[in-house]
Amino acid sequence: MSESHDQQSLPDDTSGSPPTPPELPRWAQQSATSASRDEAFFAAYVGPRWESVYRRKLQPFFEDPSFVPTWNWSAALFGPLWFIYRKLYLQFAVFFLAPLVAFRLLAADAVIPQTMEEMLKPENQYIVNLIAAVRVSLSLAAGGTANWFLFRRARAARRFAETQDVDGLDSLAVMRRLGGVNRTGMGIVLAMMAVQALASMRG
Repeated sequence: MSESHDQQSLPDDTSGSPPTPPELPRWAQQSATSASRDEAFFAAYVGPRWESVYRRKLQPFFEDPSFVPTWNWSAALFGPLWFIYRKLYLQFAVFFLAPLVAFRLLAADAVIPQTMEEMLKPENQYIVNLIAAVRVSLSLAAGGTANWFLFRRARAARRFAETQDVDGLDSLAVMRRLGGVNRTGMGIVLAMMAVQALASMRG
């Protein structure tokens, strides 16, 4: 009699159904929603290469927006062209003018050769070496800071988009308009650089 009573008092574990997972707290649900919303805004700003390239490159700044060195080969190789392509106009101006400013500071009395023939003269070799050193340094600086600048610009664009009196879909449209790439500006700069290079060679 007592044995039957003990068996009846045992919990029923024979149902076989898996235990129901505990519901996430509200703060965790909000964090997941916020992260998804962040990615949607940044994907709209960056464009098609978000998923394949820039999601990984910008990930460190989502965790901590302060500057940490990362690497961007396109910015390192193409310098000012990459910045204007990505609509980072202030950074474009800095990296475009920086070689001339740095050279003037490092060799204030030097005369910059205006033609390729003058550049190749032995007495101008130190100027060639100095120009190369400045350009390599700026290339490293561009490659190491480009992702952070892009993140900051996208974050500023998001803040602007969220102040507009539009719904979420239109906010993404604002991000796409502010972001993306500027092929026209890059083409103009390329044309100017080509004309300058041709003028130096003919001179």
